[in-house]
Amino acid sequence: MNTRFYSNHFFLLFLGGLAGGCAWLIHPVFVVLMWLPLLWVEKKFSENNSPQKIGRLKHYTSLFKRLYVFFFTWNTMAAFWLLAINTTGGIFALVVIPAIMTIPVLLFHFLSFKLSVIYKGLIFICCWLAYEFLQHHWELAWVWLTLGNSLASVHYLVQWYEYTGVLGGSLWILVASVLLFESWQQAENRIKYIVALSTWLLLPPCFSIYLYVTHVEEGIETEIVVVQPDFDPYTEKAQEDPGYISIYHQNLRLAALAKSKTTEDTDLVLFPESASSSFLDEKALATGSNWPLDFRQLVDTLKQFSSTDLLLGMNTYTVVNELQKDDPTVIQSKSRKFFYRSYNSALFYQTDSVNQIYHKSILVPGGEMFPFLPLFKKIFFFYDFKDITTPQKERVVFKRTDSVSFAPLLCYESTFGEYVGDYIKKGATILCVMTNDAYWQGTPEPQQHLLIDRLRAVEYRRSIARASHHGHSGFINQKGDFEQLTATQVQVAVRGNLHANNAATFYLQHGDFIGRVALFLLCILLGARLIALDHKRVA
Repeated sequence: MNTRFYSNHFFLLFLGGLAGGCAWLIHPVFVVLMWLPLLWVEKKFSENNSPQKIGRLKHYTSLFKRLYVFFFTWNTMAAFWLLAINTTGGIFALVVIPAIMTIPVLLFHFLSFKLSVIYKGLIFICCWLAYEFLQHHWELAWVWLTLGNSLASVHYLVQWYEYTGVLGGSLWILVASVLLFESWQQAENRIKYIVALSTWLLLPPCFSIYLYVTHVEEGIETEIVVVQPDFDPYTEKAQEDPGYISIYHQNLRLAALAKSKTTEDTDLVLFPESASSSFLDEKALATGSNWPLDFRQLVDTLKQFSSTDLLLGMNTYTVVNELQKDDPTVIQSKSRKFFYRSYNSALFYQTDSVNQIYHKSILVPGGEMFPFLPLFKKIFFFYDFKDITTPQKERVVFKRTDSVSFAPLLCYESTFGEYVGDYIKKGATILCVMTNDAYWQGTPEPQQHLLIDRLRAVEYRRSIARASHHGHSGFINQKGDFEQLTATQVQVAVRGNLHANNAATFYLQHGDFIGRVALFLLCILLGARLIALDHKRVA
């Protein structure tokens, strides 16, 4: 193998990875261009390397090395902020995730070897869409770099997400990439490919602009106050730090900000995830007379607004029987006197009682949960697994009236499109995103998360109230436009009117059908390929 040619592969894939990073950090136009080096390298690699001549293991290992450069560069550039909280965990993620992302391309290479151009393009698209779909449905979920998310900064061009969801954006990008690549490679059919590419690039955005211009906000107007306390998690919320703010004074800030904007017409005051450092016993919350002092202090300051509900992000726990101590999610207290389960919770306070509690269901791998915990606890039985958060299996909707219900989306949960639909199927008319992006202050993460959230508004035509510790907080209308968006690193509360819509979009009714179709086709293609190989061996 020519060493110079081999090196060029790495360089080109490095450039492709840089384009991928630019798609998330600069402009989404790069998301189409990023795939050109990968498609070219895969084509040349297939032409110059035969598994039969050099051996299958060496063949696929060699291709894996090339692909890893592409995905490692893309991930590191777009999501370097993973290192901000836990350097070891961040390095692990940025090393392992790219390796996983090579799998759909390796599968594409296996399935498309020596096939015609048309089939290769179809297989590539199916492999990647199936991968993105499956990434939304396992414990090591990494949906941040779903291709369709890159178009959030130009949301007026993807209003058709109400029909397809974010995977529709991924499909649009992948088809455009394949057509662009083939228009470059196929000189004799270049005009045809250019016409097809132009049509594909123009029609969906034109339809989207029509939807954007003609959309009318629907639903009952609901007044909501969003609180952004701007607590620094590394100092003001860390007890060992000299800058620590006591829970009492944390709650004073929360209450003061809420009161500064709340009126008698306010329907809901929304606080961010883990608004206060309180760690509340849910059994005590069930009885108003036994409320912890720090929680009562917070809600009592807002009692003058009798018709206003509160939605608070808090850390809670439930004490469990010692017989349950072997359950993977059960933790032993530091005093070793009792066992408990810990939750990242949303509390709905209504008419002098905690009406309902929701426990965060999709937990951040490594930060809030250990993937495949039962297995790891058996293997690493000698390790003390701490800070385990217990998820909730069912979605919960907080109901104010028959027409107004709130979906509590705790941080990472809002990045899962089809998952959010489960709340809406249970009656949610307004989405409430509660997040604590302050851990990533000074990085692109808060801005990226904000942009992804607006896609949920488009997919379901639901208004969003967004409360972030550090910013950005504010409102997103049903078209995905930002309203009264706050700056970061400021203590502020904002009041706005949102429409509580109960209409069902096509995407709500059919979910990620594009991903399911891609997975179905991929299974057929894989089965056909394996049968063909088996027949070849027999012959």
